[in-house]
Formats: sequence, C-alpha cells, structure tokens
Amino acid sequence: MNTDSPNPAIEVSEIRFSQSQLMRLSPQLRELFIRLGLSMNDLLLLQRMYLACGNTDAISDAGRAASASHMTSVFLLLVGKLFEAGNIVEKWFLSTPLSRDLTPLMNSQQRDALEALKRLRGTTNVLAKVRNSFAFHYHDEPLSPHIEEIPTDASLIYYVSNPEGNTLRFFSLEPLLRSLIATLGATDAESAMERFVDLVNEAIAHFSTFATAIDTFALEGMFGELPVPTQCAIDIRDFRPREEVDFPPLISARQTSR
Repeated sequence: MNTDSPNPAIEVSEIRFSQSQLMRLSPQLRELFIRLGLSMNDLLLLQRMYLACGNTDAISDAGRAASASHMTSVFLLLVGKLFEAGNIVEKWFLSTPLSRDLTPLMNSQQRDALEALKRLRGTTNVLAKVRNSFAFHYHDEPLSPHIEEIPTDASLIYYVSNPEGNTLRFFSLEPLLRSLIATLGATDAESAMERFVDLVNEAIAHFSTFATAIDTFALEGMFGELPVPTQCAIDIRDFRPREEVDFPPLISARQTSR
C-alpha cells in the first residue's frame, strides 16, 4: 500500500484479455480456469473476513463474544468452500485429460501442492464432515445433548439489542463447538481447533499454488507467452465504510433511523 499520497492506494496489477482470446483455450481448460477463479475469489474473501473478525481488541465480554461468534461462522463457511474447491480439482482436472497433459509441465512446488490436495481428500474426510454438518447445513444429530457437557455453573448468554442486527444468541455456540470437537475426534478442544485451522490454511495455500499453475497455462494459451501485468491501484477510499464503522459492522440506532 502506498501511504505517501493524500489518498493512500492499494497497489495491484491487471491483465486484460478479450472474449476471443479466452475462447482460444480448450473447453476443458477454459472451464477449469473460470471455476478456479471463482473458488479463489471466495476463499480469499472468507479468509480476510475470518482474520478481520479476530482482529479486535475487544474489552467487554459482549465484544469478545461477538468476535468469537463471527470468527466461528466465517471459518465454517471457509471450510465448506474449501471442500467445494477440492471437488473442482477432482472433477475438472484430475478426472480429465488436463491432468495427464498439464501435470508434467508443472514445477516441483506446483506438483507437490497437487499431491497435497490429493492426500487431503484421500486420507481424511474431516472437510466433508464439517462441510456437511456445520458449514452449509445444520447436522441431523441433536445438539442439545452437548449441553450436558457444560459445567452447571457456566453462564449461557443471549445478547439482545435494538436494532435487532446486534442481537447475538451466543449460548447456541457452546453446543455447536462441542459437537464440532467431537466430529474432529478430539478431546483437547483448544489444540484440536488450532490443528484444524492450520490444516485449512495449509490446504488453501496448496490450492492457491495449484490455481496459479493453471492460471499460467491459461494465460500462455491466450497470449502465446506469459503477459506482463500492467500496474494499477485501488483507491483506499473505495473500501472505507461510509461512516468509518470498524469491522465487524455493528448497527447504530442513528443508521437505522434514516
């Protein structure tokens, strides 16, 4: 980020191409290129949201509860999207002639990333379990039995607010997290979650490396060689909340009275 100018900018580069250039790619490579682009957009956005939710120095119990709840929700969605990204690799690359044709052209880091993605899906179904039972669906098994695991003197909290957008049913997170820990097959909740977060971050890094390899093949197919990106910038004001509300956004009464 360039902070020297009066209006700081996020420095990025761009590669522009036409519809006719995109159509030069084989249908299989074109489809994979598009699907990986959509998947990486989702993963990087959710990863930033997860970090933003935890990037808080909340002082109050309610503030810390909001941060924990937001981080959990975003992280589970991230896991679900990661599982779906693995399906893209399986269906649109490994099960097609692209795997035979392009894998030998990858460098060692890219091939290692692809092998890591294969192992992730082949040796464990934990991503599938979390995706099916926590990310996009609320699982069929009852959550209420996990209440029995909570100490009898523990406080379960329901934060009520006007406007309703700030209401937080924090009590419901307790049985959900206990069910998640049981799904991970762990007894030490804190270390289990740390290992799982590390697993997800490593998998996203491998997926990004693989996607970059496919991007390179696609761009070379469109241009004949890898094009040189053009420098550009995003004005930081484009991403400032209109009223300078810190993330995660909470709704003030003044905002709802407009």
